[in-house]
Amino acid sequence: LANYEIIIVENGSTDTTYKVLKQLHELYNFVKVKTSKKGYGSAIIVGLNAAKGQYVSYMPSDGQLNPNLLPKLLYLIQTKKYDLVKIRRISRESIVRSVRSKIFNLLSGLLFTIPVSDINGSPRIFLRKWLPTLNLQFTDSFIDTEMAIKAFYLKWKIKEVPAITLPRIGGKSTVNYK
Repeated sequence: LANYEIIIVENGSTDTTYKVLKQLHELYNFVKVKTSKKGYGSAIIVGLNAAKGQYVSYMPSDGQLNPNLLPKLLYLIQTKKYDLVKIRRISRESIVRSVRSKIFNLLSGLLFTIPVSDINGSPRIFLRKWLPTLNLQFTDSFIDTEMAIKAFYLKWKIKEVPAITLPRIGGKSTVNYK
């Protein structure tokens, strides 16, 4: 049985999310609740910095990814063959999102020579000891690209695992062409 903690970062919900998260924390001691400024990257930075384990991972909370992927990612990172293990989404919720994603990944690859096919694919897992070296700064969704660029320049071995995108069960996408 793995020893783990779940850190949930609330960053601007307008409903009762924070109250529900505090209740989860009271029920389960491995659930930690943090808050951050608004922004996907802000939440990631707060969560990663609060993590205590040997490995850290993050994923969005919209329910579009199967959390059962985490044991597979953990197994792969523990083989010591890779520095970063992440998912590569093989489906998207709409043709528009699929096209936007393909264009973004193509442009990012051309501009920054990033050798991954799904820059924003999460969950992703890596050794916590690399956090100071990564020194993540972006407070929006560009944080995933920032990590990919830094991982490339650090010569990390990256493994992408194919994953199906599930229907969104919470929140709404804030991704747009800008």
